[in-house]
Amino acid sequence: MTSMRKKEPYFKEKYRPQFHYTAETNIINDPNGLVCYEGEYHLFHQYNINNHIHWGHAVSGDLCHWTHLEPALFPDTIGQIWSGSVVIDWNNTSGLKIGSEAVMAAFYTYNEHIDSCQSQGMAFSRDRGRTWKKYNYNPVVTGGEKKDFRDPKVLWYDRELCWIMVLACGNHVEFFKSFDLTKWFYVGSFGEEEGSHEGVWECPDLFELPLEGTAGKSKWVLSVSVNRGAPAGGTGMQYFIGEFNGKTFTNRNDAHKTLWLDYGKDFYAGVTWNDVPNKKRYMIGWADNWEYRDKLPSYPFKGQFSCVRELTLKEEESEIFLIQKPVEELKQIRKNVSQINKFVLSGNTAILKNIQSGLCEIVTSFQSEDSKGNGEICIRNNREETVKIGYDFGKKELYLDRRGAGNAPCEHFLEKYQVSLQPELDQVKLQILVDHSQIEVFANDGMAVMTNLFFMNDFSYWIEASGNDSILGNTEIYELNSIWKEGMKSADDDFREIVNGNWGETVFGLEGNCHGNGCLLTEKTYFDITLKAGIIFAPYEENRDAGFLLGWDSQLEKGYTILLNREKEGLEVKYGEETLSFVSLSINQWRRYVLEVQVMDRYLEVSLDDCKKIKLRIPGYQGGKCGFYLNQAFVYLNDIQIK
Repeated sequence: MTSMRKKEPYFKEKYRPQFHYTAETNIINDPNGLVCYEGEYHLFHQYNINNHIHWGHAVSGDLCHWTHLEPALFPDTIGQIWSGSVVIDWNNTSGLKIGSEAVMAAFYTYNEHIDSCQSQGMAFSRDRGRTWKKYNYNPVVTGGEKKDFRDPKVLWYDRELCWIMVLACGNHVEFFKSFDLTKWFYVGSFGEEEGSHEGVWECPDLFELPLEGTAGKSKWVLSVSVNRGAPAGGTGMQYFIGEFNGKTFTNRNDAHKTLWLDYGKDFYAGVTWNDVPNKKRYMIGWADNWEYRDKLPSYPFKGQFSCVRELTLKEEESEIFLIQKPVEELKQIRKNVSQINKFVLSGNTAILKNIQSGLCEIVTSFQSEDSKGNGEICIRNNREETVKIGYDFGKKELYLDRRGAGNAPCEHFLEKYQVSLQPELDQVKLQILVDHSQIEVFANDGMAVMTNLFFMNDFSYWIEASGNDSILGNTEIYELNSIWKEGMKSADDDFREIVNGNWGETVFGLEGNCHGNGCLLTEKTYFDITLKAGIIFAPYEENRDAGFLLGWDSQLEKGYTILLNREKEGLEVKYGEETLSFVSLSINQWRRYVLEVQVMDRYLEVSLDDCKKIKLRIPGYQGGKCGFYLNQAFVYLNDIQIK
């Protein structure tokens, strides 16, 4: 075995965002099922666990701090579980309510096993989303042989006292209606000749918003993600503003005019929460791009979300725009504000602030009285890696430049992105959120937004300003706290040395997976020792064996392994490749086995589920490091004890 490295402290891994949502391990993409119930904001999401697509699940009371829960929906005999939505059946239209809790109903796309056609399934929960039951008569909506028929967004339509489902269908969306959440019928469509069609349409959302500054006037917003053709390249999100009559959507703009939510490279599949009590509209998106999702340099997690944004509608010169701002709740993680009075930018670089943690919020502006010149904020580390955010008054253009940001996970990653933006009263206001691997820029109170990933190799930043013929306005720079609690659970701090494989904490316990031989070792050496843990094999077809490793000799790269062997169907003790003892038994996936190993005076005892199975003498045992061993396996270990 080779490739020795240290296991990072829980949620402190390199590139782990500290105030943007991530799952503990594995790949995430589209947020799903956003709904608020009894003061809890539920965040479900696509959760790819070794190519088995689940719904991950987290909850929050403030849209800022998140608690991970166990995955909500698992693949089944029909297919993989793709994107969708959740509603609260307040009036029990489905008839599924039992007890006092309102039913939460989830709608999701099945990517069917047999022919990869897509249909829509339903599941429901009677206990605030903690457990879910699939509907007996799934799927509830089918699309025949359609390959792109997915991502149901369900909403309550007051005007007809019915449910509406919006589905993405390749180059358009389709609308379905139901009165009981189980029986659906087609009512209309929109979009075949509207907006951008360079890529497939995905992840639609439909909601009504009041028009800011008017009394009782509102418009409907239809948002759609497209898997290529966005302004920054690759995937992005467009939106339409108009009217919805329960059957179809009418676009108020010219059919060929495209409005984009975000002009950065990394904002996709954004959807909004249902049932927010104050009628506000909150959105979160996947901060990534399908051009390079699998190439990102982060582990044991891959994928992250934007901050939660509040959406409003603003009218300017007969044009209506969707405005995005970070939710007010995000202000609670601010600390240590630095205030800089406005000054003229005249070609020199001014150092504004040193941010040791790499987490900050910058609130500033650039001003120009003669419509020329430029201003720039630079985030620089000690390795001279940079991300630059600036405004060119001559071109009337906002830009974000990550060409100097260091690590490039793929070709065409280190690029510059820009968007046209008119100054307001000769100034451009900026709110910039900087995390360890993500930056979000909100310009002119959310009129233009840019979201981008970056992967610098040092998170201690200098915030600098430079420019010509412009003024840096009054500036506030806040250091930010992590949303993840200090001292969050860890399997055991003794286990730190990784020899192959990926290891990280999850709600199931310590997760380990490896396509070959891998182990996680203690930093200390032991002679007499007792090691005990629960072991669960995740549903992974290629699972072979996993267990404990004792007496590891780093020079020989050899030790004693005590294994639950799924390939041989038994409990096995080995030294190197030599089998010392074997007991036949069935090893099942998703069952929790309690394995205990004790070494005392060169005797080895192995118990499974508190029943002694093996006792043998190991006269050559000289002690060494101990840990966990995998051989082409994907497991969870919990309730770990070491004595």
